[in-house]
Amino acid sequence: MKEWRLDFQDMNINGSDLEVILGFERDAVPEPFGQYISEALSEVSGLCDARAGYRVCIHPEFDSSDDAIIVENLRFHTGKTVFRQVHTSHRMAFFIATAGQPVADRIQELYRQGDTTYGYVMDVAGTVLAEKAATRLLDIIEAEAALSGLRISDSFSPGFCDWNVAEQHLLFSLFPAGFCGVTLSSSSLMSPVKSVSGLVGIGPALKRSGTQCYLCRDENCFYGKINRLRREQKV
Repeated sequence: MKEWRLDFQDMNINGSDLEVILGFERDAVPEPFGQYISEALSEVSGLCDARAGYRVCIHPEFDSSDDAIIVENLRFHTGKTVFRQVHTSHRMAFFIATAGQPVADRIQELYRQGDTTYGYVMDVAGTVLAEKAATRLLDIIEAEAALSGLRISDSFSPGFCDWNVAEQHLLFSLFPAGFCGVTLSSSSLMSPVKSVSGLVGIGPALKRSGTQCYLCRDENCFYGKINRLRREQKV
């Protein structure tokens, strides 16, 4: 089990990361959003308390009869989509990553003050920071796996496709209470809210593509649409 505090500069966050989620074309950001994005990045860099960590479970078992992954006597019913991506894994890494409480507090403060537009931009910045923290952690896991001649899958989180979000509780049971400063409510909501949890497969026949959104066709998820479009443009 390992845990890190992550430096904002190491996560390479820039304005374009926010622009695409806000729905703007590159170099076509209307004011005041250009200014808001710059201000949000400046604020988030100062508030950043990003932390991330993971635990590796060796010799996971896979039961195709109900698409279950079994580790540490825990049975994760991830659904077919996730199961098919990781069922050849030799090891399974479970992780938690967060942007930190100061960012979450600032977002709530803006909404309470009625500054909904800038609050939303800060909200997006917090989401990007949490996801970048998770991505930075995956880079670390990938590098460590490579030392053993292994590769990693993409990461998958409870709530993705058919994986019930309630299984956050199983995932969190693998970690000490308050690991990375993140706690879980009875309704499976993480606090700080700008946090990410999930699993990553580790094995010789896996591939990390950079996003899971190509596996999902939830047309109500704007972020998924953006990621699928990005992937199609690269092909």
